[in-house]
Amino acid sequence: APYGYSTVTVCMIGGGGGGDYGSQYVQGGGAGQVRSFSALITEGGSYSIVIGAGGLGGIYTNGVHVRYASAGGQTSAFSSTSSGGSAGGQTGNGGTRTNCYGSFKDGTATLPWGYGGIAGFGNGGNAGIIGGNGGWGAGGGSGAVSDNNCAGGDGGKGLVKITWS
Repeated sequence: APYGYSTVTVCMIGGGGGGDYGSQYVQGGGAGQVRSFSALITEGGSYSIVIGAGGLGGIYTNGVHVRYASAGGQTSAFSSTSSGGSAGGQTGNGGTRTNCYGSFKDGTATLPWGYGGIAGFGNGGNAGIIGGNGGWGAGGGSGAVSDNNCAGGDGGKGLVKITWS
């Protein structure tokens, strides 16, 4: 920690989950958990920060399940953790979500095929044959089957915003 400061204010998010794939009403990835807090620090002290990875979107190619969607990774800083977002299971439809980092939109749905990812510290991925990737900590959009080929979008990496005082 820098000298001359005694408090840190943290705004952080876990990694976003990957979007699922399928034929109809496929679901997007979840956003990482958001945490906002202040903590006392020691001047010159050393602190570990771990940024959660974004989950990977599911892939379906030539009628074969190549990869299932995965959850986002956990972010940790200053003895606190934010869990990663879920792999699929979310129904983003373009709504706005506000958190300690700003306001962002869920990915858009393309019904009856699929839903977008949930917003984090960036917009959620949109649904499509190839689902869009999520922004920081946001979920990936779902992928809808087209000629036996589709893929969900990847979730965004976690993020930690630090303010010293």
